[in-house]
Amino acid sequence: MNIFAGGLGSFANVSRGDVQQIWEDTQNYALRLLQVATERWVPFYAEAHACHVQELRRGVPFPCPSSGILLCDACTRPVCISHAQLDALGNGTCFPCIAELIALKRSGGATQPGPNKRAEAQPPHEAERVSALRALGLCRGRSERDAVVTTPSPVSVRFG
Repeated sequence: MNIFAGGLGSFANVSRGDVQQIWEDTQNYALRLLQVATERWVPFYAEAHACHVQELRRGVPFPCPSSGILLCDACTRPVCISHAQLDALGNGTCFPCIAELIALKRSGGATQPGPNKRAEAQPPHEAERVSALRALGLCRGRSERDAVVTTPSPVSVRFG
């Protein structure tokens, strides 16, 4: 907290009264949050719920290694402090839910296929599937009818 307070004083364009007001507001927020953390988060953390958020490393999703400190207000799944937007009362929303809300607002309210709607989404047409398999180097053949999916094992499966 003292580092933060010292940093506030380094702004040349901010009056001393403004710096004092920012410091008081921040200090009150932090104190309320710390009180809530000991009352609500510590017992939840002790239950060792894994954070549900997937972290991307070089484009590959991995489970977050941290334990959740609270349940997301939107999806009610456990989320760690690094993947949540928190308020001073200790409530929080996970980043994936925030991203979904932002996408929804920017699209004008049109719903996008999300985690709950993926099962309802239509499977790709056969030509798209074969094209995707070919792009991944998992398919041989000139047309959908001739497509042969190759697997790492010596077994090949023929579609059509």
